[in-house]
Amino acid sequence: MTERITGRTKGRMPARWSQDQLTARLEAHDLWQKTRGQEGQLLQLTAGVFEGLDFSQGIFDGVDCSQARFIGCAMPGARFNTCRFSDTTLENCTLTAVEMVDATFNRSVLKNCVFTEGNLRGSTWLGAQLADIDFTRCAFEGAVFEDCAFKAVSWPDDLPANLKSLRAN
Repeated sequence: MTERITGRTKGRMPARWSQDQLTARLEAHDLWQKTRGQEGQLLQLTAGVFEGLDFSQGIFDGVDCSQARFIGCAMPGARFNTCRFSDTTLENCTLTAVEMVDATFNRSVLKNCVFTEGNLRGSTWLGAQLADIDFTRCAFEGAVFEDCAFKAVSWPDDLPANLKSLRAN
């Protein structure tokens, strides 16, 4: 039986994670991925609070990040492909060479974040609020933005044709 590791604490405030907790749980998740669930533990970041943590080179593919708060985190080279970010906050984060291919952002709030050379192909943004975001060197092929609010967002020069209207926001 696979145990899920979550940031959720039943009936209490969201769990604040330490760097050591994140590292140990990511190692268990890596083993879970490599053994296709036979060993290790499935990682869920649901409702966790991650403040000032280093997510460097972490592979979080398929992890649920719903209702999580990422504040002042460094995420160079991290992979969040096919992750769900529902009602999630990313604030003052640096996302250098991050992969978020086919990730979904439902009602998420992103403030003062820099995505340097990010791969956001196929990502879906529904009702997200984005303020003071630098996407200037990101790839967005196949991305979809619906009912989103934008304030001071910098877009790449080669924004796909279906997203060119976002540049006016």
